[in-house]
Amino acid sequence: MSAEEASLADYAAIMDVNFMGALRLVKAVLPAMRARGAGRILGTSSVGGVVGFPFGSPYAASKFAMEGFWESCHAEYKAAGVHFALVRAPCCNCGGLSLCAGATPCLVGG
Repeated sequence: MSAEEASLADYAAIMDVNFMGALRLVKAVLPAMRARGAGRILGTSSVGGVVGFPFGSPYAASKFAMEGFWESCHAEYKAAGVHFALVRAPCCNCGGLSLCAGATPCLVGG
């Protein structure tokens, strides 16, 4: 759906699942990992987190948020022994988005 068509509730629902869900997980496990001095948190993103596409603004916004949050956390907690990595999967059911053709998942971060 386009940015104009998507309601604020649409954005909130997608952000709640794709970003806030991951944030809740990090907040739950990070203190114990920092105390232990070791840990690895793996999140999921997609091509939609690095390249916007038509009629995907709510989804792209949530995945761009994941990318920025994970990158920042990786920089903040690497010295404490806690590593953040993202699996960036190719998009699925993306309406023929040609840049996804033949894409394979990749691991970003450490």
